Amino acid sequence: RGGRRSTTIVGLASPDPTTMATGATLPEELFTRLVGAEHVRTDVASRAYYAQDIFYWPGATLPEAVVAPGAVDELVAVMRAAAAAGLAVVPRG
Repeated sequence: RGGRRSTTIVGLASPDPTTMATGATLPEELFTRLVGAEHVRTDVASRAYYAQDIFYWPGATLPEAVVAPGAVDELVAVMRAAAAAGLAVVPRG
């Protein structure tokens, strides 16, 4: 967990309650266990930064968290956990 980090960032967001009825919540502790606390960002500044890519989108919806898996097995675990929690995933990087 400590060494090299992937450039792949995964933004996690609850589904839009008007289109999905899962009522998903972010299991932050789970993602922290999967990739380490230093690789899970939930502060507003990080969420705003990763909500956009090369283009600036005014009014873009912020992800609830940004997760940076550092290995394929971490990425697989994050994707499985997000799917199980009913979270939308947006890759970046």
